[in-house]
Amino acid sequence: KARQAGREVTPPLPATTVDLPLTAYLPEEYIPDQAARISLYQRLARIKSLEDLADLREEVRDRFGAEPAEVQELLYVAGLKLRAGLAGVVAIAQRNREVVVSLGQGTRLERSRLERLARPGVKIGSTQVRLEIERLGPRWRESLGQVIQALASG
Repeated sequence: KARQAGREVTPPLPATTVDLPLTAYLPEEYIPDQAARISLYQRLARIKSLEDLADLREEVRDRFGAEPAEVQELLYVAGLKLRAGLAGVVAIAQRNREVVVSLGQGTRLERSRLERLARPGVKIGSTQVRLEIERLGPRWRESLGQVIQALASG
């Protein structure tokens, strides 16, 4: 924390980028009005808490009905970015056959927080965690969530 004009200021967290093999967007068939889609994208970009995300999810469901898979994925990515940002993660990306979770510059993993997650398909380094998609199968998303949770709880 820094001091500014006599008060403590928490510096903003770096934006977390997410580049995963997911189809995440607001389909025109689900929200036909372009202005409504743009407005929702803008609101989604401004969300700063999981509570706000839950409220937006509920509002979307109330206005447009049950979310198709693409919208569920979009909201999943938004929640992942929020939790990852709080955990000090700057990037989550698919590289070849792995999902790589990278911490910010100057941040190192405390391996003790992640020891219980060490298993075949999960590689824990000093600044990254690598999840082998093929080895984990459909559980890669669950494993990713566990990694982010473990990083955030420290």
